[in-house]
Amino acid sequence: GPRRVIKRTVTKPPSEAAMPKPKPTVAGEREWARLETKRAQADAAKRRGANGTNGAAVNQSNQIPSDAPWQKESVMSYSFFQQSKVRYPAASLADHHASQATYEDSELDKTAIQVNVHTLAEAAGIDPGTLNGGDTRSFAALAEAAHRLQRQHSPEDLRRIVGRIMRTQVTGGMPPMATGIAQMLLPGVVLRETTGAVASEMAEWMFGPTTRETMAGPNGTDVTVVNVKKCRYLEASGCAGVCVNMCKLPAQDVMREEFGVGLYMAPNFDDCSCRMYFGQEPLPEQIDPALSKGCLSRCGVAAMNTPPPPPPAPELPVGADGWPEATAWTEDAAGSNLVPTRIEKCPELPKKARVI
Repeated sequence: GPRRVIKRTVTKPPSEAAMPKPKPTVAGEREWARLETKRAQADAAKRRGANGTNGAAVNQSNQIPSDAPWQKESVMSYSFFQQSKVRYPAASLADHHASQATYEDSELDKTAIQVNVHTLAEAAGIDPGTLNGGDTRSFAALAEAAHRLQRQHSPEDLRRIVGRIMRTQVTGGMPPMATGIAQMLLPGVVLRETTGAVASEMAEWMFGPTTRETMAGPNGTDVTVVNVKKCRYLEASGCAGVCVNMCKLPAQDVMREEFGVGLYMAPNFDDCSCRMYFGQEPLPEQIDPALSKGCLSRCGVAAMNTPPPPPPAPELPVGADGWPEATAWTEDAAGSNLVPTRIEKCPELPKKARVI
């Protein structure tokens, strides 16, 4: 009979495009950031060498560590209808002045800034016209209003005051009990994605450019992560207390109480970036690293709260033997310049800026 012919089949490996890509992980992104920083530093060293500049001398003169992360030069559009722009200069993130971003706010962003300047000024009981020379549509006025408000209240009061402002802005246009009904009817994944989208799209006037992704959380469930490239609020205020007490903690409280969504915010005070994990319960405050951060070297509130130096001590006449003359030890000569003015009561120093 006829012989059967068996054809050989060769199994080819699947192409890279057909292979499923793994979800991004925090460890993978950190490794990418480390390699990217190392490559940027090497490129900068080559440029300095080509210009005849010793890179070690530059780092030593500016007191910038050689392993500090590097910021790449870029221009990005963001916020409402992508009308605002920001330019990030190429500089080491350890040099806060050289790496400071330049913003071009749209009219909608300026309006949002102005509304919040007036809100914070009202909470602080000050005239908005006194902020930043009366320019209430500038972000510098918003940072100054935050500084003024923080100087007047304790961290616990700031958390409550800013939380009330956030609730009014988030739920102001909703009918009563709308958030409670949404928690009962909508699945948790819908609420998580919705709140993450609102934070990413509607609050960029305050944070700057953001990206949004979904990744696996530490307990195995998915979380929506909003990545803030460089928080404008933290960069402008330069204060860890303003970040924690007037943004992080109130936002976490509002998301849990109003929408039933856990939120953990992890600010990075070194490069001003931030990650918001929607669907992830926050760390206990006793072990949250953001709450144990000390005052930043560039803190504007600390500079405002630093008391003036004491006046110099009066010069006492000294005799030939090196001791002050006898008239310097007496208090009988009223109005004499030899006796310093007594202080009846120590003046109360302004409250120091605290994180918690």
